[in-house]
Amino acid sequence: MKKKRRLQRSDVFWLTAVALLILLQFWWVPGDPGTPDDTYSNSIEGKRGFFQTLEDLSAAALFPPVRRESRLLIPDEPCTLVILSPDRYPNEYEQAELAEFVLNGGTLLFAPNWTHPDCSIPQLSIHTEQWTNAGDDSVASPISPAPLPGSAGGAASETDAQPAELPAEVPDATVALKPATVPPTSNTENSPDRMLEDAYKKNPASPPQPRSQVSGLSETDDLRDARRFQANSQLVEGAVSWRTRAQLSDAAINPIVLVKASGGTVQAGAWNYGNGLVVVSASADVFSNRAMLHDAQAELAVRLVEYAHAHHVDRPGSAATPIVIGEFLNASDAYRGTAVLMSPSLRSGTLQLVTIAILAGWFGFHRFGPPKRINASQRRSLTESATAVGNLHFRTASGGEAVHCYVEYMKTQMQKTFGSSVRLDDTEIIALRTGLEPKEVQQRIVNASSLSGATSTTASQAASAIRDLSGLLDLLTGNRKIN
Repeated sequence: MKKKRRLQRSDVFWLTAVALLILLQFWWVPGDPGTPDDTYSNSIEGKRGFFQTLEDLSAAALFPPVRRESRLLIPDEPCTLVILSPDRYPNEYEQAELAEFVLNGGTLLFAPNWTHPDCSIPQLSIHTEQWTNAGDDSVASPISPAPLPGSAGGAASETDAQPAELPAEVPDATVALKPATVPPTSNTENSPDRMLEDAYKKNPASPPQPRSQVSGLSETDDLRDARRFQANSQLVEGAVSWRTRAQLSDAAINPIVLVKASGGTVQAGAWNYGNGLVVVSASADVFSNRAMLHDAQAELAVRLVEYAHAHHVDRPGSAATPIVIGEFLNASDAYRGTAVLMSPSLRSGTLQLVTIAILAGWFGFHRFGPPKRINASQRRSLTESATAVGNLHFRTASGGEAVHCYVEYMKTQMQKTFGSSVRLDDTEIIALRTGLEPKEVQQRIVNASSLSGATSTTASQAASAIRDLSGLLDLLTGNRKIN
């Protein structure tokens, strides 16, 4: 009967590794952390509520089509591109693409990352820097209404717009937008404001919560040294709570101010660039899920998008011009370097290759444990033995003992060869037999005798004495002749 083979401990280890890799094919244990600030996130800093609000307004025929775009930085069609709190800022080549998109008639609404407020896109004259003014809970002074692009009436004409052939790196930011005033708030049923309010009531971005819960949630959340104040904007009526960590640097441009803090700090502005429009908000918090809990902040966020999209109103086919939420700068930087092997598109293949490698290792190194004992012993050579003994004497500083042992060995060899006729102290007889001077023979023997058994003998002294005695013994036995 064949003996049943039992699994060794090493087999359990290999089998567990293979089972874990197979499990990861169907259930990725680390999960997908995603981006906490994108339009897919329902966290307090996410933008999912803002995106759903735009979708609801689009479904109510108050807004054009709204969609996300994560595969391309620049959509294939003319649109209003919205980039909010990206994980990374565009590089030099991506900035050139954005500048060309706006120059050819596109509209860009941009807000910097909440945790990294310092942003510079010089080709579009976008410069945001961390807030430097001290003091919170300040009240911003009212600002005069700014013209909305694309509406009729006003002092400027279309000839004032910036020419399309203007180089991208030198925008004429001082050219005013197409003038128009903000539509006054009306209580009629067909007014845009009333329709917008009805859309909020019918399709809220988030379920209503008590004011106590909202305030508690806002206060307990980490605002990362954010400045808070009541801002006034020409896009909405009354003061709006505004949180920010940055300010819009308008040193090189003269933007149309949309949101302004006390002390003249610009928080949101717009300017023409070629045939397009650039709208920049220094804070992405107004588009967050937290802001969607407040009617005034949610309306301001929607009005900023409406202001940016109004640039396309007078153009042919403007009704089909979509609003695109750009997620490319969030999705394109999720996996870097070798981490791309664990991206959702390549993770399955990577795990399969690792499983094959584990199985190959299991097959090749099946026996796991200490090496087998080998009973056959190997003999050491005389050279290795002499080296080992010499190292031992050197470490223990026992050179005197080595000289003593060699003196006794020399006496034994002379006794075997010459009997009692020649002794070690017969220097004259040894000199006659070796052909050396008696004085030299006596010096070697006396030196070796003085070092024999001495505790202070160094390794060099012992080696020299043994070498001298060895030379005498070779000459006496005829193994060596005097040159």
